[in-house]
Amino acid sequence: MKKVFEMLLGRRAALLYLAVFAIAVGAATFVENDFGTDTAQKVVYRATWFETLLFLFGGSLVYNIIQFKLIQRRRWTVLIFHGAMLVILLGWPSLDFTVLKAPCTSVKGIRRITF
Repeated sequence: MKKVFEMLLGRRAALLYLAVFAIAVGAATFVENDFGTDTAQKVVYRATWFETLLFLFGGSLVYNIIQFKLIQRRRWTVLIFHGAMLVILLGWPSLDFTVLKAPCTSVKGIRRITF
């Protein structure tokens, strides 16, 4: 069981998730530029595989915080860094399911954007 956790949530897995995340966001930028925001949202940002990737990355952060005992006083800087990434990852679903569903009006008030 420990090998399964290490394989899915260990340091190497976290690095892999971070690399896949960077590649996916970079690719989504080009997709958005060429095909529009709606396509990038459907293909990358709201895709099940992307949500699974973020969930696994968050799990690997928690697993590594516990495994390396980052709660100790001398490791607080690393704990704060990992905690900040967790706050960002935990804030994503709340924004995704609440704020982005509401229609937005541009500064000029002419164009409306809905996802």
